[in-house]
Amino acid sequence: MPTDVVEHCPEKLPLRSHDVYMAQAEAVESAPSEIQQEELAKKYGIKGTPLLSALGSLRFPQSFPYDFMHLVWENLIPNLVLFWSGHYKGMDEGQPYVLSP
Repeated sequence: MPTDVVEHCPEKLPLRSHDVYMAQAEAVESAPSEIQQEELAKKYGIKGTPLLSALGSLRFPQSFPYDFMHLVWENLIPNLVLFWSGHYKGMDEGQPYVLSP
């Protein structure tokens, strides 16, 4: 049965170098159609060449080991607020689960 899922050993995860990252960003931007551009963006996790790549002192992705915007500000903080207020993923059903002020 064919599958698009790629499995990796957690101890030997593939790392992306700056050159590979920039080549993938260029491939996304130069895709011949919008559909192919969207497919490559999804495959690589890159929507295009980052504006900060113009700074020679930054290396992608090594200069940004954690994606704080998505991991913390767009995911963790909103989920914590929902959790603390008792509205996290169905926790408002059944027994009340709210931290008192």
